[in-house]
Amino acid sequence: MKTLLLPLFSFLAFLSYGQSTPVAPPALFVSDITEKNPIPFFIGAANEYVESNNRFQHNYNQPWNQASRDKGSSGNSLDLATLRKLNAYNAAIEKNPRDTAALCARAIERFGINDFDRAIADFSKVIEIDPTRADAWYGIGFIKMTIEDFPGAIEAYTKAIALDPKLIEAVFNRGNTKMDLQDYQGAIEDYNKAINMKAGVAEIYFNRAVAEEKLHDKNAALADYDKVIEIDPKDQDAYYNRGVAKIGLGKKDDGCSDLKKAAALGNVQAKEQIKKSCN
Repeated sequence: MKTLLLPLFSFLAFLSYGQSTPVAPPALFVSDITEKNPIPFFIGAANEYVESNNRFQHNYNQPWNQASRDKGSSGNSLDLATLRKLNAYNAAIEKNPRDTAALCARAIERFGINDFDRAIADFSKVIEIDPTRADAWYGIGFIKMTIEDFPGAIEAYTKAIALDPKLIEAVFNRGNTKMDLQDYQGAIEDYNKAINMKAGVAEIYFNRAVAEEKLHDKNAALADYDKVIEIDPKDQDAYYNRGVAKIGLGKKDDGCSDLKKAAALGNVQAKEQIKKSCN
């Protein structure tokens, strides 16, 4: 699935994935499409993260407390910068257990080291202090999506949306989670809502096209790939997926043309697909 890139603070990128297989009959050609995983955005929590970094930076070199004993999910000792940040946030929370800025900052830092349970605990504490915090529910949703607790992620995203119906990232990533559950129609409904909230975001059209292909609505998918390319003429994945879709519909010349554009933009899969489908 594509990443939703909005003007917010980005923290961790996950590896994209995709596979190329021989072109199948039209009903099966969706196996060739490229999908990408999303990147976390923590909305208001991101702003508090920045605020916390500025506010707590002078504490980073103070004597360490619990952070000095923290380890990443692999059990390895953490790097010095991470330890200093965790130490500062721990000190602030010890001083004021209701400091939501420090709690959000620590949650995001813990997410970054795959300490998912304690990251969720920090976001949950924020919600306990302020039940109106949609961004904290969003953070829990993204973590649960990351650990593949998809029903839990949908529940958290839905609570975030109930508190802030304009929270487009929650709507978009709830759609992505429904994709993981193979609820393609539900995903399309969320992508439709996201597009109504903010038209012109290529990533939303891209993911809706993938969902439409899963439902074998090839013409709708092609229209969405057209829109992606209109917004971003250098999107190699959109050219690749559109090319595969066209070949699946029997439009070999047009499809091969798209694959060549994708290859020219650096898409490795396209080069392999051209060898299989366009000679």
